[in-house]
Amino acid sequence: MSTKRAVLLMAFGTPDEAEDILPYYTHIRRGHAPSPALVADLTKRYQAIGGLSPLRQITLDQVRSVADVLTDDYNGQVAVFLGLRHTHPFIEEVIETIQEQGFDEIYGLPLAAQFSTFSSNDYHHTAEVALEAYPQITYHPVNGFWDETDLLDFWANQIRDLKALTDLATTKVIFSAHSLPMKTIAAGDPYLDEVKANATQIAKMAELKASQYTLGWQSAGRTSEPWIGPSFLDVAQDLIQQQHITTIISAPIGFINNNLEINYDVDIQLRQVIEKLGGVLQRLEMPNNSEALTNAIVSKLEAALA
Repeated sequence: MSTKRAVLLMAFGTPDEAEDILPYYTHIRRGHAPSPALVADLTKRYQAIGGLSPLRQITLDQVRSVADVLTDDYNGQVAVFLGLRHTHPFIEEVIETIQEQGFDEIYGLPLAAQFSTFSSNDYHHTAEVALEAYPQITYHPVNGFWDETDLLDFWANQIRDLKALTDLATTKVIFSAHSLPMKTIAAGDPYLDEVKANATQIAKMAELKASQYTLGWQSAGRTSEPWIGPSFLDVAQDLIQQQHITTIISAPIGFINNNLEINYDVDIQLRQVIEKLGGVLQRLEMPNNSEALTNAIVSKLEAALA
């Protein structure tokens, strides 16, 4: 009897409606309801980008594309599922569906380009806890796809297309990724090193000199503990005020979707800081449901399935 294998793609999730913001935010805070002020602030951010994040539909499209390729490559012998961390369908719910359909193995991949024990392991832990009720199913964690050639090319090609701009002494590329608590890095998390390596590799492929790019961190959590820095807002301000940079190209390589961290933190918040100082922001397109991203994810999964 052949082994039935399932791929479980896991993502953060986002509210579907304004009424979902409070339970979504509460789930993120592990059951502790946020203050009315925090809810109001998050709601305001969603309203600023059109009401809600486009993340859900983009994620559904990404999963569908990966499923189409894997179904063809494995003649229907591998099925693909989506589980979300903080909204329906929750990872736990999808695990139950997978076992009901008689699968023997699950290959779980968080939809995050770089691996972090802080976030990626949270997805795996959630799946593994749910699977304690189904010891007949074997779980295989799969992590990170930032170094897949298709995804590296996706970013590098966009920068190469802007060579006439990046060659100007008044232009600088800021690579950015989601900040994490410093205590996570101090405990040996590889995330910081992966992000740095990611930026360096893309810059090399795009033929950028070291003087033409830098790295900043964004979207840090609202906690009292220190997070990875410097903030890309501070980096941009310093570039304009101290180095006389007038054009900043944003390359948010720590993300694969248009979401709140891109459509608000970059397109609104970073842009406001830059334009207030007389500069111009140009952001690279996000991978979203591109063929490049699909190929990168499929390549990572097929290496694990092999």
